[in-house]
Amino acid sequence: MNKQEVLRRMRNALSDDVVPPVRFTRRASLFSKLSRMRTRLGKSIKKRLKKIEGLIAKPFRRMRDRLSRPFQQCLSLLEQILAEQSQLGRRQEELLSLQKRTALDVRAQVSDLRRACASVLERAASTDATEVEILSHPAIQAERRCRICEGPLAFQWTLPVLHGRYQTDYSECVHCRSLLVTNPNWLSAAYRREAMPLLDNPDQGRFKRNLTVYSYLRAFAQSGVIERDPSLLDYGGGYGLLAAMLRNAGIEAWQYDQYIDQPFLAEKNHINDLSLIPDGTFDVVTAFEVLEHLVAPHEAGRDWRRILKPNGVLVLTTGLYRSGEHDASWPYLSTEFGQHVTLWSDGGISHFAERYGFRSVGYLGWAIVLSPQPVTALQASLERAAQSLSQPGFWGTITQCWELDRTAAPVATEAPTSHPSGACRREAA
Repeated sequence: MNKQEVLRRMRNALSDDVVPPVRFTRRASLFSKLSRMRTRLGKSIKKRLKKIEGLIAKPFRRMRDRLSRPFQQCLSLLEQILAEQSQLGRRQEELLSLQKRTALDVRAQVSDLRRACASVLERAASTDATEVEILSHPAIQAERRCRICEGPLAFQWTLPVLHGRYQTDYSECVHCRSLLVTNPNWLSAAYRREAMPLLDNPDQGRFKRNLTVYSYLRAFAQSGVIERDPSLLDYGGGYGLLAAMLRNAGIEAWQYDQYIDQPFLAEKNHINDLSLIPDGTFDVVTAFEVLEHLVAPHEAGRDWRRILKPNGVLVLTTGLYRSGEHDASWPYLSTEFGQHVTLWSDGGISHFAERYGFRSVGYLGWAIVLSPQPVTALQASLERAAQSLSQPGFWGTITQCWELDRTAAPVATEAPTSHPSGACRREAA
């Protein structure tokens, strides 16, 4: 077939508008069969879907009927809990306002009631979380409260303590920003050997710290931060070294430590039971490196406030936790010995001072002073104390009371003939 024949046939095909009827008939038959198949398939699917729906709906209806009553009970319980929380919140605000208007004795009673309300609120929050699973931030521990200000805690990290024998969680208070150990269940083991004589001294800074504290207290007495001749209780005083030093300086100093029954350096001026001490006995209470050990700081706070005179002063030292700056590597956590469980912040100290009626908080070096003086008066007294500490002859002044012989003239003699010369050379060396 040549090219012209092909072109002719193509023109004839294009000019012919009639489509062979066989094609239309075949297409119609195919469409009809496809429509019938689609109809049958749709009916089959509908029947099966209805059957599946019946199989699924029946147990779900049973489950719905069975669980409807517990859900209604949970909802009513939730409404009761929320109402109790609202009522407790209003009651707590009333107690806080009442605390600011009352005297120091009433403050202690109000603090007990606040703690009782906080415990009820803690139980309500715990029930709320377990029964209805209210969603909250995963780091906030609603069931745990700050032992300083009763604010909620946010988990920070987990560390091994007491030579790796225990694992403990550290959480930060959302309100006062203090750091707390939430589960200190090893303290009996940590303090087991506290009063026993040891072959080595784990606290290498004990003597330096007591000498420094002694100098601070003498400077405070000279500058008016505390009374010039105060009656003083050293709370958590260990073996009584500071109390003995103050006694030698003519200051009426007493010692108390719940973990040491017989402090060999303060045997005659040791207090075994603080409950036997009359109210308003002391001008000053000192607690050096004690706050971080307290599991119930407000029990100690009530004791301190009770035995202090109305114008008494509380002098503390502790390592202050700074949120965002200190982390799990902070040495003051002292995880090896496992006794530091409450790491205070500036906000925690301020809350503590306000709760127990101190008008101002002052800082000098690492000493923290809670005072009844106004802020301006305390600031002026601390500045005078800092000047006293910087004077060259200050140490000579505060150690004159220790009966040091400053008039003796140096004398050298021949070695006794009864001693071997080698022994004399070793002594001289």
